[in-house]
Amino acid sequence: MKEHRTVAQRRSPPARGTAGSRTRGSARRSPAPARGSRARSGPRVHWGRLGLLVLVLVAAALYVGPLREYFVQQDRCMRETATLRTLKEQNRALSRQIKEAKTTEWVVRAARETLGLVPPNVQAFVVSGLPDGQEEPRTQGEPSGGSMSLGDRFEDLWNTLLR
Repeated sequence: MKEHRTVAQRRSPPARGTAGSRTRGSARRSPAPARGSRARSGPRVHWGRLGLLVLVLVAAALYVGPLREYFVQQDRCMRETATLRTLKEQNRALSRQIKEAKTTEWVVRAARETLGLVPPNVQAFVVSGLPDGQEEPRTQGEPSGGSMSLGDRFEDLWNTLLR
């Protein structure tokens, strides 16, 4: 006949001297510890999972270095491509200037502007007292900037008709 024990009684070994304390074949053996009743000092280490985690981390580390280098090279390639495009545009502009500089019109214009040279049989004049170029000269008929009164308008009309 089986004895009915509570949960606490099932987990703890029966006391000595009771009928359930002896096992078959040996009266002096201590009872075998029940499953899970062993005291643990920390979490159980799953060596398979730990090894798999180490492999994943090593594989990720082997991927990160080359992948980072790939992105650095890609950025460098894009920068160099943009620089090359800019230099090609500058090269085309300079080539146009060289072609233009080989014409006589360009040489004559450059000699007049930079060196003040004039072709033979041409007399050069230097005019002094001109404004320094900050103010643009007014042309005839252009308004002066301020609004004119009615009297100023009639006076301007009178001066225009008599002169």
